[in-house]
Amino acid sequence: SIRGCHNLKELPKEIGNLTKLGCNGDNRYGDALKILDCHNLEELPKEIGNLSNLTGLYIRDCHNLKELPKEIGNLSNLTGLHIIGCHYLKELPKEIGNLSNLTDLYIGDCPNLKELPKEIENLDLDIRLYNCPNLKELPKEYWNKGATRNYRIDIEIKNGDNVELLKSTLDSAISNSANKILALHLRQFDDD
Repeated sequence: SIRGCHNLKELPKEIGNLTKLGCNGDNRYGDALKILDCHNLEELPKEIGNLSNLTGLYIRDCHNLKELPKEIGNLSNLTGLHIIGCHYLKELPKEIGNLSNLTDLYIGDCPNLKELPKEIENLDLDIRLYNCPNLKELPKEYWNKGATRNYRIDIEIKNGDNVELLKSTLDSAISNSANKILALHLRQFDDD
């Protein structure tokens, strides 16, 4: 894992040459890459798409990260993508729809994220969202597989944020696929 490199603005492109990754010798997550508390990290190199064995990508508190490279769509074995505390991230690349093994998408504390790509319609994934006040709805395309998909959605509402997302999700869920929702968790909490 890469942790606490507060002045790091970019990762070296040679990261794409790594063949085996693990988190502190703990292999229960498979080949995972954790990028944590790198507050000034602005971008990930496109070579990250060469990490074909990567099963988990966890990015937390990289406040200045503005975008993910489209090559992230090459991570064919990726099952978990967690993006938390990336304050300047506005969107995810549409190539995320190529991640056929992705089952867990967790996005939190990304206040400038405006939308998820419509290409996630191709994925059968659990979505967890919290504190993304500019994210108003899940893509309409996400609900297109109503008869063949089991939905698991977790939305946390903090200080009234994400209320529009909650309303649109409930409307879409009820009108398109109510009989296929396995779990819809809604939580409200306030900062005190």
